[in-house]
Amino acid sequence: MKQLSWLSGKRGLMVHYLPEFPGNEQVDSFDLAGFLDDFDRSASDYLIFTLGQNRGFYCAPNEVIDRYAGPGRCSRRDLFGEIAAALAKRGKRMIAYLPCEIRGNTALHVGFGWNSADGTDQRRFQERWSEAIRYWSLRYGELISGWWFDGCYDWNCFHHDLLDYPLYRQAVQAGNPGALLTFNDGCYCIGHTRPFRDGFDYFAGEAVLLDPATGRPFLGPFTNAPVCPEEECVDAGTGVTPHLLVSTDAFWGHLNSAAAVLGDGPSLFRDPALLRPGEMELPLYSRETLSRTQALYCGSGGAVTFNAGIFPGGRLGPRTVELLSGLGR
Repeated sequence: MKQLSWLSGKRGLMVHYLPEFPGNEQVDSFDLAGFLDDFDRSASDYLIFTLGQNRGFYCAPNEVIDRYAGPGRCSRRDLFGEIAAALAKRGKRMIAYLPCEIRGNTALHVGFGWNSADGTDQRRFQERWSEAIRYWSLRYGELISGWWFDGCYDWNCFHHDLLDYPLYRQAVQAGNPGALLTFNDGCYCIGHTRPFRDGFDYFAGEAVLLDPATGRPFLGPFTNAPVCPEEECVDAGTGVTPHLLVSTDAFWGHLNSAAAVLGDGPSLFRDPALLRPGEMELPLYSRETLSRTQALYCGSGGAVTFNAGIFPGGRLGPRTVELLSGLGR
């Protein structure tokens, strides 16, 4: 199996930092020094950071989005660039997170030519969205070492069979020809252990939950789903680096119902609606479980990314940082 040198054997951190529109005030107040301190203490090799999702606001300037959607959808502060530059000085890598679609981002529908009808190939949208991606790629160059595209589903309004993958690759590699690329269709969450098509550099690897006993992901959203066989964890197909992405403290927003399956307890995920202001969910897993996960993936030449909840001001949950800092290499 071909290994992609910089990602192979590495452990990363991901955060879903998603300011609501209008988000300039929140982005301006982001505590960069505090965030970097948490990142450093997590002992991570790379960071997956959200340029934006589908909330109508992006935490980095983009002239293409301004042109098609009007001003105000992108932050005046280049938060993404500040973080990427700081990581580069530390010898760490940055992977950009971005959806490959804007179905839920209605503020961009008209300007970017999104078609809500079933069966469309979204040609105008893909051409314009790839322009925005290309802008960021050229702006940041080698500060972006990879891209993780979300939302590559089998929706009727934009089935993943109709996505122009070469167009996206050209866009992401405009500023860095060596940037890695993957697309997420749900992966382990929907029982998939390998990419749904050829041409990806690494497996997107999204999972909802880990089996505490083995550290392997469940092949589905709940604990009654089967556990991924060990051999399927470490083989994502020829030329594809195995990779797992799983949350350690805060649920993926669309799967909070799993809390009912997990039960109640101080070490388990909690419904965000029950949290007090300034409180972060406690880590679900023990150090032993995450160490097993890390050893399985990183020890076989793959990679593992642990997602951590993030406060609007940019800090992470202290218990989560403490947990990650103790994992070792």
